[in-house]
This record gives sequence, structure tokens and C-alpha cells, in this order.
Amino acid sequence: MSVRASLVAALAIGAGLAIAPGPAAIAAPAPLPASAPAADPVSPEVTTVPVRAEPDGTPVRLDVSVWPQSSGRHPVVLLAHGFGGTKDSMTSEADDLHARGYVVIAWSARGHGQSGGRIHLNDPTYEIADARTLLDLAAKRSDVELDAPGDPRAGVMGASYGGALGLMLAGADHRVDGVVSAITWNDLADAFFPQAALAAVPTTAAGRSPIPTLRPRLTTTAISMS
Repeated sequence: MSVRASLVAALAIGAGLAIAPGPAAIAAPAPLPASAPAADPVSPEVTTVPVRAEPDGTPVRLDVSVWPQSSGRHPVVLLAHGFGGTKDSMTSEADDLHARGYVVIAWSARGHGQSGGRIHLNDPTYEIADARTLLDLAAKRSDVELDAPGDPRAGVMGASYGGALGLMLAGADHRVDGVVSAITWNDLADAFFPQAALAAVPTTAAGRSPIPTLRPRLTTTAISMS
């Protein structure tokens, strides 16, 4: 199964985002009937969303696409692309999720595609805060289900750079109800430069030399068997 198919299946089945509204236990949406003809993809609403300015004061707007639902209120899924990609990288996933009854929001992260700003490598002050702004946007839509005022029924899905954003967003914002992250990293520097040799001895955040550690000396003992 491809990464794309795995992500869609995991979110549709395991993220706990119910299509049918109601405060009762959340049920996974049913798969589309195999015999049903495929619906034509819906054209997304394209907009720009203002977010936090760059450190030098340069204003930033994100290039955002929203796949709406025509009636009722539905859970929303934020689709986060990988490093070097754009919102267009997520079109196929967006169409699949929309067909299953979700409102879908995809965006080009700052420094990518047609969005402004510079790349801050998923900095909580920038990329993560940007995604929180998109949750605010979702909460104001008439087609998005709410758990409480300002709190959309929301999931986040992504891989690699986008997968890490999803995990970090869930840790920063309680409004995220489900996360599907694939092939993401736990150490970004190591992901960019795997098995990299150090040109100098590393220092602590305060610029001091690290405390040396003692390595246990390994000894061997010969045992005579008679």
C-alpha cells in the first residue's frame, strides 16, 4: 500500500473523526460503496490567509485551498505537505478525503510555493502557529462541525515534514482530535544530515563543553574447563 493510501485509510478509520454529528461515541466513517460511481472532484476554494510576520516585519500570507462540503457540518482535515512540496502535493489526498465527507484544508507552508515568508523548519512560533491560524479559520466555517465554540472537530494528516507538523500541532493545540503522521523524523538535523561527521566537539546551549562521561572498561576472563 502506498504512503498516500495508508494515510487516507488511517485517518478515515483510526483518527476518530465522525462524519455524523453528535456528542456520543465517535464512529469511523464508512468506506465508499465499491459499486458507487466515482464523483467528480470538487474544485477547492482558493484563498490567502494572513499569518505572523517574519522577524524583520515582512508580512506573510499563506496560499490555502479548502475543499468544502455542500450541506451540513463535517469534520475538517488539515493536510500538511512534505519539505519542498506545496499544497498541490496533497490534491489527491484532499479529493479522497472530501469524497468521504470531510472538509479539507491544504496549504503551502511559509517559504514554499506561493506562500510568503521564509522556512523556519516547523518552528512553534511560525509554522505551528500558522497551522493554529488555519484551525481558527476552520472554526468559522459553516460546513465544519464544532466540538465547542471556536473548536472544530479536526484532524491533521501529513508525511515527513508535514507529519512532524501534525504531531507538533497536536501538542500545541488541544483542538486537534486526531493525527496521522507517516515517515516523519524525531531529529530534524539528523534527518537532513544522516550519519554526519562532526567538524568540532559539540557544546551545550550555553556554549560550554559537555560533561565527560566515563565509559566502563570491558575485561575478559579466561575460564578453564577440565
